[in-house]
Amino acid sequence: MKKALLKKIPVVEAGIKDKQYMELCRQNYLMKVQKATVAHKRTLILNLYDAENIIKEQYQPFCRIFFSNRDFITYFIKENRWSIKTLDILEAEKGKFISQIAIRTYKEKRSIQQFFHCTDDAVDSIQLIQIEQQKRKAEKSLKRKKRRIKDIESLFRSVKPVTGRFEKWLEYEVLKESQYIFYQYSRRKMIDCTCSHCKSEYQLERSIPRHNKEYVCPICKRKSIFKAKGKSGCFSDYSEAVKIEKASDRIILRHFEVRKSYAAHGTGEYTLSYHEDYRAVFQEKFHFYYPVYSCLAHKNVWKEKYIDPYFHYRYHLDYTIKAYQTITQMPGMVYPYNLKNVFKGTPFEYNVIKLRY
Repeated sequence: MKKALLKKIPVVEAGIKDKQYMELCRQNYLMKVQKATVAHKRTLILNLYDAENIIKEQYQPFCRIFFSNRDFITYFIKENRWSIKTLDILEAEKGKFISQIAIRTYKEKRSIQQFFHCTDDAVDSIQLIQIEQQKRKAEKSLKRKKRRIKDIESLFRSVKPVTGRFEKWLEYEVLKESQYIFYQYSRRKMIDCTCSHCKSEYQLERSIPRHNKEYVCPICKRKSIFKAKGKSGCFSDYSEAVKIEKASDRIILRHFEVRKSYAAHGTGEYTLSYHEDYRAVFQEKFHFYYPVYSCLAHKNVWKEKYIDPYFHYRYHLDYTIKAYQTITQMPGMVYPYNLKNVFKGTPFEYNVIKLRY
């Protein structure tokens, strides 16, 4: 709605008859109705007057509500400001029941019903206005959500699924410390052992393996931890990783949580799982996005999340402190491949990261 054109519509003032009517009905407000065509659109104008002002013979409205087919806006005359607040919110501002609005003539009530295509004469005009305001606000909110989803999808269109190379990097580098030598205790001189990394089976002297003791695998030469098959059970190791990508003129940091889950009975078998926890997009400052299910799109979408700088201090709970630190400190090992191309043409092109890959 064009505010400049709406302002030019002449203001309808109350009069003596309105004063007499308000003295009798004892309502808090009076509403007078206008109709106009603005930019080729049918427009309904609702002028609101304070009953106390009318009784004092001050006949100017304190606000005007403009309705078009799909929108509405309120103009406060003295403050010279615009608002999209509904009638029920105006009640809190004025300190009086906004529902106590008088409409003096049947013709004006009929004009409101006709504009909103309401054929039921039993419907209260003020309730009808409130319903239409809520309906228009809901429609605009839905449009904003759709536009926001579309904009975020456009931003992340260049983000592709992770490759097998990245998965191997998660398994063997990010969770490098997650390596075990499983052994079955025996009274024999030599004990059977299995390395979870290289899958090799070999024997060690009985005096060497000790549960949770560090040791270097003699085959793959990687640091490992002994796990007795009778004591290990099911357990998991966790870590974080960050994959840096470029989208248009922005840098995207994709944060992954990674897990290795080991089966019981010390077989050395494990499953690798990971999920993308959130994305941080950097242009002039960071914007954070996290995945949520959208009933609107019927799928998981990325939604922007505002990180309150006082989040850590207001809620002294373990989970919220961990969540705040996780998001703001950007933990995790950085995927080192292709960084040179990612940073090319950005302020980070000559950063201190040694691009060895």
